[in-house]
Amino acid sequence: ISLSLLTNLGISSSGVKQFKGYLLHPIYTLLFLLEPSKHGARVNKPKQQQDNNRQTPTTVEMWLSTARFGSFSRSSRSLQLLFAIVWMILSICCSTTHAKDIVIGADRYKIPADFKGPLPPETARVGDTIIFEWNGVHNVNIHPFRSCSILFRKWLGDQSGASYTFTKEDENKDILFACDIGNHCAIGMKMTVTVLPCEED
Repeated sequence: ISLSLLTNLGISSSGVKQFKGYLLHPIYTLLFLLEPSKHGARVNKPKQQQDNNRQTPTTVEMWLSTARFGSFSRSSRSLQLLFAIVWMILSICCSTTHAKDIVIGADRYKIPADFKGPLPPETARVGDTIIFEWNGVHNVNIHPFRSCSILFRKWLGDQSGASYTFTKEDENKDILFACDIGNHCAIGMKMTVTVLPCEED
């Protein structure tokens, strides 16, 4: 999207900067396009609005009326909404089109025979879902400090088949999954997963 177009539409420079940040969040993009003043952007008001005797237009009406190309029709507003929806679809297709399930079976997610770990590492991409299966009494947790410390750990489940879907926030990170039953983590029942960006066409 051309940022100069946003300026032409009457969005202030601070609003343009705010919109650049929203490009990373498609839901906010939709909200921004519908009501920019409610999401941190200052809309340059038209001169006609200085007349206090006139009815105050809505934010969207102000925005549209200040555009270089004149007043927009209702169909033009629909096109703006369509653009926002298309942007959201394009933003999430990467994580859905190529997403896959990564199954860590009971033959892999277990206490190492020599009680020495960690378990062999795994690689995933944003949008992939990792599924842990096991026999016996175990569980699976995410350890943010990549150690066996239970501080701020994220519980995934104590039933075989517990899963986790990698998000954009996990991109380019190493995430440690471990069993916290007894000393299972300490004796090696833990696995590091390196999360890569989602696969592009």
